[in-house]
Amino acid sequence: MAPFRKNSPKMESFMEDLMNEKPFTPPVAKDMVDEGKSFAETAAGKQLQGELLMMKEKLEAAEKEMKDNLAKFQQKEKALSEEMEKTKKEAKERQEKLEKDLDEKMEKMAQEARDQREADAKKLKDMQNKSDEERRQMQRDADKRASDLQDRHERERRELMASQTNASSGGTDQLARLEKLINSTRKMRTEDAKELKRLQNRLDRTNNARATIATKRLKCPTGKLYKKNRDGDWVCGGKHFLSAKEYKRRAS
Repeated sequence: MAPFRKNSPKMESFMEDLMNEKPFTPPVAKDMVDEGKSFAETAAGKQLQGELLMMKEKLEAAEKEMKDNLAKFQQKEKALSEEMEKTKKEAKERQEKLEKDLDEKMEKMAQEARDQREADAKKLKDMQNKSDEERRQMQRDADKRASDLQDRHERERRELMASQTNASSGGTDQLARLEKLINSTRKMRTEDAKELKRLQNRLDRTNNARATIATKRLKCPTGKLYKKNRDGDWVCGGKHFLSAKEYKRRAS
């Protein structure tokens, strides 16, 4: 824009318009000055108050929403915390129950193993007592039969000697009697041999029964059979271990 020159027509026209222009007075100033109103009583003040009131209501609504959301979050957090505590408590109770059940089961198995060992020991002792008594009885029977056999042999010997002395006077009847006596002696010896064999078989069966019980493998508290390792000790494949001496003591 070209500058105005002093005393130029454009400059004079501009100055004249400026001087003739009416001054601008804002309505709020006019109300406050001319009518003596406060700013809040003017239209602008009322409009501003309305906007401020709307803003306040929005802020209060936003604050209320935030508080509600915070309350919901806290409530949810509390519920989650309570649920977590409940879950922990239930897990702890389950763990304690499992441990208790396991302890009771282990104790029951250990007691069963002890009862089994005691029963086996009693059975073995009974078998030993019975076997010892049977052996003594069989020995008594064998001794008696041997004594009877010796007595018979002695009697037969005397009879034979008497028969030989009187052979000439006895004739055929005496020889028949002698032959009958010899056959009877042979039969008695055969029966004695069979009886001794029968007694020996009974003794063998008794000894086999004792050996079977004595070599019966023990079980550990978990129910597994002990196995003998290369060192001569006994293990079950787990944590249970018995030395050879302890295993022998329990087995007996």
